[in-house]
Amino acid sequence: MRTPYAVGLGLLMAGLVSAQQQPQLKARELFYTPIPDSKPAPAKENPEKESAKIAPQKSSKPKQAQSTKDTIETASQSAKKSPDGTRVQNASSSGGQLAGPPLALKYRLLKRSPDGPYDEVDTDTVFKSGDKIRISVESNDGAYLYIVQQGSSKTWNVLFPNEETEQGSNHIERNREYEIPGGGRFTFDEQAGSEKMFIILTRRPEPDLEKLIYSLSKGANVPASGEKTGETPKLMVAQSRIDDSLIARLRGGVQSRDLVFEKVNDDSPVNSSGGKRKEKAMYVASNDRSPNARIVVDLSLNHQ
Repeated sequence: MRTPYAVGLGLLMAGLVSAQQQPQLKARELFYTPIPDSKPAPAKENPEKESAKIAPQKSSKPKQAQSTKDTIETASQSAKKSPDGTRVQNASSSGGQLAGPPLALKYRLLKRSPDGPYDEVDTDTVFKSGDKIRISVESNDGAYLYIVQQGSSKTWNVLFPNEETEQGSNHIERNREYEIPGGGRFTFDEQAGSEKMFIILTRRPEPDLEKLIYSLSKGANVPASGEKTGETPKLMVAQSRIDDSLIARLRGGVQSRDLVFEKVNDDSPVNSSGGKRKEKAMYVASNDRSPNARIVVDLSLNHQ
């Protein structure tokens, strides 16, 4: 006869084995995770209360009850969209906190071919002097994007946001590609080395970067806020304002173990059936579905 202790231990071991056997989603799979439906499922009627509908009892305080109900419904409806216009999805099961899909980022390196067009190249490509490239960035959800580059002077310069893209706004739309630098390209010189870039994608604006990048006049709003009132903020020249200590602090806010990386090339299988997708890209994802989700990426472009 098995004791309750043995039964409980067996159930615990079975649960651990099941969790271990459950496959972990790769970064690309997280990127294409469907967005949850923002409309809650209709509540099922309680059969025991069906009879109550035939002869409803009048409340002694009908107006107050209705007002309270309206307040709750209004708050629920307004919570579906954040103040800055970013789409916020259905509430999670823990504490009622609003949640979206796992935040994920895809970036590609585009190299200009001799005849003019820009083609995808492997993300580990070693470039040569004179090569002209762009970086394509895409998010799976509405978010805020920051890209800074470390120059030869060891200071960090802002590449995104820029005046050529979205009038300086750093709020990007889901499933839309943004090419960096806006309206231009990178050209490698004759000096061999590595160009370092730092990318941060977050569902909420990054206060430290916002203060350095945007010049906020009295009554002005940050462009990413989505509001059209007040004076339009202008981009600041952030050169020499962003230093290694700030980058280190932002980098330390997200541990590498909290992110999932996946490099994709033309031979990468899309699924277990062996399907192929002609693509060269790098996917970086976080399992965080909350409004506080953040992704940080260190990107090095090597040339010789």
